[in-house]
Amino acid sequence: MGETAVFAFKNYKSYIQSRIANDPNNWGVMTKLAKAAGCQRPYLSRVLSSEAHLTPAQAFGLSKFWGLTENESEYFLALLELERAGSPEYQEYWKRKLADAKKRHENISKLVNRASAAENARDLHYYSAWYWTAIHILVSIPKFQSEAKIAEKLNLSILQVRSVLLELESWGAVRREGTKWLFHAREQHIPKDSPLVSFHHQNWRQQAVISSQLRKPESIHYTVVQSVSFADYERIKQVILEMIQNTTAIAGPSKEEQLMCMTCDFFEP
Repeated sequence: MGETAVFAFKNYKSYIQSRIANDPNNWGVMTKLAKAAGCQRPYLSRVLSSEAHLTPAQAFGLSKFWGLTENESEYFLALLELERAGSPEYQEYWKRKLADAKKRHENISKLVNRASAAENARDLHYYSAWYWTAIHILVSIPKFQSEAKIAEKLNLSILQVRSVLLELESWGAVRREGTKWLFHAREQHIPKDSPLVSFHHQNWRQQAVISSQLRKPESIHYTVVQSVSFADYERIKQVILEMIQNTTAIAGPSKEEQLMCMTCDFFEP
């Protein structure tokens, strides 16, 4: 994603100004942007301080200069076209385009780049309780590849752990080598319109509450309720979405050593 998330903005000029203000190499940035846009520096200054507008080609030049993704570029150009729109009907057209681009951006299954889970009897089992996913992921860590170690780690009975592992094995999610259980299939992402989502969230949020009660110094538990502006609400949401993408990029190639759970809630009550 861009260094300053374009999806947090409702005005293309505000986004440009934010990029300028947050550019670590601020010296000469206006000249660089004007060159990227294919216009003179004074004209770019006039655009940012008056009712003048960039052309779509100039805005496209800026999106290429910033290295925006295709979806980010579409959103940025739609912001421009909305400002330039001469009729209410044409404005509504670009508002829909903006909403579509933002919806694509906020589709977390695309952000984390995981296959969506198909809804069937197997998935109903898998997302019915927290320990199914915990056991599945835990066997990817070498020191937790025996039934006894898993049971001790998760405070479950060996019989319960064995039952889950045998079921996971029948699905091809884990495989057995002697007395060891090995991780086999990658985890999946549940589409937000799936009825399984609420089960999955509830299971792990209950575990988060239990963890907060244990008060382990290495754990982080944070809840805040406060009022913010409409614009800052959008900015905070984009920060969270970017954080999800960044943590996924870190966790993907990370060595399997420790089981972790991250829950994230951000909403308007």
